[in-house]
Amino acid sequence: MKRMKMGLLYSAAFVLFLLVFLPKTALYHEAELQMKPFGLAVAAETPVDRGVDFVLKGGDLYFEDLHVARLERITVTPWLFYNSVRVAPFTLSSDMESFAPRSVDGMRVTYSVLDPLHVTLEGSGAFGSVTGQVALLERKITLELTPSAALRAKRPFWLKQLRSIEGGAYRYETTY
Repeated sequence: MKRMKMGLLYSAAFVLFLLVFLPKTALYHEAELQMKPFGLAVAAETPVDRGVDFVLKGGDLYFEDLHVARLERITVTPWLFYNSVRVAPFTLSSDMESFAPRSVDGMRVTYSVLDPLHVTLEGSGAFGSVTGQVALLERKITLELTPSAALRAKRPFWLKQLRSIEGGAYRYETTY
């Protein structure tokens, strides 16, 4: 029994040390290089390794040469059994204002080993709220949008492309 307790203690200490000493800043710069072929870039950000998590403060999100959003804070929590990326409040650029209301309260992407075949998405803002799931095995993305009154008033062209479901919500499904 004592050996089992010590084994669990050593395993927990190993995982904690692994998370704290993981080169998160170097991994972030590698992720930037991986995003470049897709035309995505984050500029003017400040990376901060806080030990158990990683934070990007500030920054501008670009798709090719189009300024998409001004980011306030991105927090990446890389636990081994539960991983989370939280994009705190951000504002869409004036170029994107015709697509959706500008302010977004936050977005969260989570992955857990309890459900290893799915990635969960959640978000809310002036556009309403969105939830979704990425089925990794089926390579399928499903999003459900509950639009706000402000988004309905704007009548964006892309809202007509979504399938209406009960409760006034809309669903988008695609495979990749």
